[in-house]
Amino acid sequence: MSYINAERIGCILLLALSSIFFQKSLVLPYKGYDPLGAAFFPKLITVILVIIALFILFFDIKKKGLKLKPINERKNKDKVEAEKVDHNILPVIFLGSSFVLYSLVLNYLGYIFSTIAFLLVTIFGLNLTKKGLGQAVIFSIGTTVVIYYIFRLVLNLIFPSGIF
Repeated sequence: MSYINAERIGCILLLALSSIFFQKSLVLPYKGYDPLGAAFFPKLITVILVIIALFILFFDIKKKGLKLKPINERKNKDKVEAEKVDHNILPVIFLGSSFVLYSLVLNYLGYIFSTIAFLLVTIFGLNLTKKGLGQAVIFSIGTTVVIYYIFRLVLNLIFPSGIF
């Protein structure tokens, strides 16, 4: 009997990463002029991620049960769904690997270049674009610039500059 599927693997990875991020946010320095402190936003985001992961995990277990039937014990209708679920794990692995690679190169290449590259690789790796390279480039650059200006100018946070 199998206990795992793509949704459960994704939730477990999200819970593990959230716990690491929360632990790292505990060591952020507190400045007297900021009533919430630098750690407030990272803690808030990790708590939201944990709630979402637990929510997805709960409903997946509620829908499919704790134990998943092996493919050979399912009815024909269920076999097609099981094969779909098994193929859905590849995007989870791809996205998880992309995040790890992104976090490794972020300090070396800088926020702007590595984020644009990460978004482009993710868009094409997950086959999310229907209109081609132009739309993906515009989305990647636009998203990166908007996030940069919000966090840099409004929230006054410093991003890794890297070699660029």
